[in-house]
Amino acid sequence: MLLELLDQEGFAGTYSFIYLPIKLKKRLSFGYAFVQLIGEKEALRFYNHFECLDICAAEAPNGQSLKVEWSRGAQTLEQQVDLYRNNPLMHTSVEDEMKPIILQNGVRVPFPSPTVQFSPPAHRKRSGRVLNSFLRCADNTPRIQATPAS
Repeated sequence: MLLELLDQEGFAGTYSFIYLPIKLKKRLSFGYAFVQLIGEKEALRFYNHFECLDICAAEAPNGQSLKVEWSRGAQTLEQQVDLYRNNPLMHTSVEDEMKPIILQNGVRVPFPSPTVQFSPPAHRKRSGRVLNSFLRCADNTPRIQATPAS
């Protein structure tokens, strides 16, 4: 659904990495996504487009409005791969649609293999809520990231 939205809005083939964090047990989005665009020009176009796009609150996750922010974390595709390739989220027990993806020219390509062995994601109970131990993001805002094409 996210890929279709991006493509419909004129961004087909302009992103190289997508990750939509999902609550594994409930199969629901946390309400934010990481989108790596192929260059600074595309990132600025994306930012301006979605910052100005009027999305009805009924269409947005949890009735929240859409907000686009520059990421303060990993900025390059290589950093994104390093962040996730050895993450429990990439374990074979996790369904493919719950994992981050890499694209080249709009076509999904295999994610690089892990360099270490790891266990499946663990779930812990805290204050009556189930928390995914592998998610490190503290806020629920959509983010975009730009890396000039090499």
